[in-house]
Amino acid sequence: MTQPKHLSQTNISECVLNMMSTLGMPYFMEAFIIASWELWKLRNFKIFYQGSPSINLWVRPFKDQVLLQLVRVREDRRLCIIQWLESIS
Repeated sequence: MTQPKHLSQTNISECVLNMMSTLGMPYFMEAFIIASWELWKLRNFKIFYQGSPSINLWVRPFKDQVLLQLVRVREDRRLCIIQWLESIS
């Protein structure tokens, strides 16, 4: 079984740029940065507080942070982003 192109690349910046062009999602880089930041915070929770990370402990803050950033998004693109967020479990 062959891996998708973005998974077979070894350079993380190449992977991100490839996904950005492949998905064609507006504000991909902003979502990627928010996702990375929330993962970093979850990592710190695990290390410093011996927490038990879960996908739900990442998804909720990620969605909250994206919703906070909506004030920076053009009004005609907000609905698309909200619908995308609702599709994430």
